Amino acid sequence: MDYLITGDLSKHVRLSEHYPYCDGYWWLLDRDGGAIGSIGNTGLGYGYIDEHSTEGLGGWLEPRFFHAYAIQGKQTPGETWAQAITDYINIIGGVWSDQVDRKTIEELVLLGDPSIKLGGYASSKDVPGSEESKEGRHATLQAEKPVWKAGTTWIFNVSNLDLTLNNVEGRYIDLHVKTGDLQMEVSKVEEHYYELFFTMTNLTVSLSIDFDPMVKGLSPIKIKLPQLEEINLSGRIWVDKETMGIISISLDITTPLYLTKLPLEEYNISIPAWIAEIVDSTYPLVLNAQVDIDFDRPYTLVKFPLSAGDCWGLKAATVSIELEGSIESLWLRVLYTLNKVAKLFGFRLIAPEYEKLLPVIKIAGVKMSFNLPEIFGRAYADISTFECEEIENVTVEAGSFSAYKIFSVRHIGEYWYSPEAKMFVMAKGNFNGLCPVVKDFVLELKEMRGV
Repeated sequence: MDYLITGDLSKHVRLSEHYPYCDGYWWLLDRDGGAIGSIGNTGLGYGYIDEHSTEGLGGWLEPRFFHAYAIQGKQTPGETWAQAITDYINIIGGVWSDQVDRKTIEELVLLGDPSIKLGGYASSKDVPGSEESKEGRHATLQAEKPVWKAGTTWIFNVSNLDLTLNNVEGRYIDLHVKTGDLQMEVSKVEEHYYELFFTMTNLTVSLSIDFDPMVKGLSPIKIKLPQLEEINLSGRIWVDKETMGIISISLDITTPLYLTKLPLEEYNISIPAWIAEIVDSTYPLVLNAQVDIDFDRPYTLVKFPLSAGDCWGLKAATVSIELEGSIESLWLRVLYTLNKVAKLFGFRLIAPEYEKLLPVIKIAGVKMSFNLPEIFGRAYADISTFECEEIENVTVEAGSFSAYKIFSVRHIGEYWYSPEAKMFVMAKGNFNGLCPVVKDFVLELKEMRGV
């Protein structure tokens, strides 16, 4: 980690000199032991230029890592690292006015797995009958690609998403997504493809961003979307029978837009509160949007046949996306008609720039395409794009299943595929270990029919 001073203690390796024998580095390389990670500076570092003194080389931050662990109860490297930097900002301060303080927190990084519990976990001993044998967990049995039939249905529980970053003044992000059940049904079986129909109802989404990058030349980012409620998603996915790759996706989005919750003032629109309440309670504005996604070739996420030890990546592909939609309401048609009548008498009810949008507000079609690069199965010695780790029993609301456990990128993503269910029975996004303020994302099979 290049975090040592030179022999005479007068200079730091931040200069052109390189000290190749970093103790922390060799600890990390010690196989089956040693260190699980290292926290320290990667840039200028600590020290006193031209002074033969090591006093204070650890700075304020390094002992704060231990304070976060021992006093504040943080249990993973990621949590201690984030808490120490947060404490520096809140206690020491000066990061917005003093470039030294700012550089201090910017250059301190964590190298290693941020999710490992410091001190380790209690050891587990094999109990006869408590779990599968090692041979069973790493069996060479193959899971063949599933054969679906029309009418087969899977229903999933989907966890909510809540993210609030407000530890630093001027850098605020608030995102909340309340989800409903995800239902998928095999609606059609053709010679070369399956058609899946999916729905997710009654979602709620809110987003607010007030983020100052604190970089000269870059303006603050300010985004405040109104809270959207009663969002209904539905659509179809076409899956290639041969590869089980995605051919195309069609997504329909429907949600009411309540005037009382829209930031109309930002568009210089003023509507009396009583009118807004009448519109919202009778015939509110409704957003209808359609998104079509097409791949130039089937985009395969899971490679069949599947067996423990398999590792695979993603093939290059070209993706085309088309978006169009509209905003409608009976009241927009009424307003359009009344405005036409008013114009006969020489006056207008609405400005010309808004009149041309009525009676149906069209969202102009947006088309774009981009290339997805090929991603190899094993990007590095210890990083797999997708890898089937083992066969294990997993219990969800729909029951207990023998499933092939697949992980991606050091277990940030984990997925369990069950040949019995002919579908994934659980998926997890392990985000909390990377960012403690974000909860893990979980999708679990709740019910299945006609399998």
